Amino acid sequence: ALSSMNDASAETRSDDLTRARLLETTGEYAQTVQAYLRFLAQHPEAPEVASALLEAARLTLRAGAEHLAVGYYEECARRFPNTAHSLEAKFRLADFYFDKEAFEQAQPLYLEAMNEQPNAPRTKEALKQWILCLYKTKNFARAEIEAKKFEELNKNERASIAELQYAAGESAVAAKDFVSAERIFRKLGKDYRDTPSGILGDYGLGKALLIQTKTEEALETLTDIPKRYPKHPFLHTVYLGLGD
Repeated sequence: ALSSMNDASAETRSDDLTRARLLETTGEYAQTVQAYLRFLAQHPEAPEVASALLEAARLTLRAGAEHLAVGYYEECARRFPNTAHSLEAKFRLADFYFDKEAFEQAQPLYLEAMNEQPNAPRTKEALKQWILCLYKTKNFARAEIEAKKFEELNKNERASIAELQYAAGESAVAAKDFVSAERIFRKLGKDYRDTPSGILGDYGLGKALLIQTKTEEALETLTDIPKRYPKHPFLHTVYLGLGD
């Protein structure tokens, strides 16, 4: 009898989750979130609670209710520590803060995720993002040390290394060290042209030249970018530089 009750309970949970997932296909995100919340209220100890929290957070964020989404991610990380769900919640929350340019809030979350599960597949990505946060929060000396370590240990991660080099160039511009900035951007544009961040080297160089009022060289550098990277999604920013 107990086995039958457990089977019925599992079937009910499965049906409730299926309904929630089917609702998402209609694009009714508010109703889908409500379905996940009903599931969480009705099955608070179910094994699927962590994944339901993640889905509720994702859809709530998509619907624009950022404060609620953050709360769901934090609850998932708090209730299910040292699990794949907790790690995913911290990654998503860190990425959310990074995209909002709240780098001081993103930085410790990336660090927590790395320390929680050092061998997880996304740990390398988290390390790169953490170093970018160091650059963005003007912790340049530490960022340089960590970026060099990253490059030495991950020579095949060319796209990530290129991102870090662009951040280094940006930090040099912020420090008005234009000689270093030009050197970094030239190297980035030349050595990493095959990566998604290669365009950033040429753009960074053009921007650094503009700041120094080296207008003709800046114009030449920026004008060449659309020829080298046709249809690149970053071109709209390049055209703003050309407008200047």
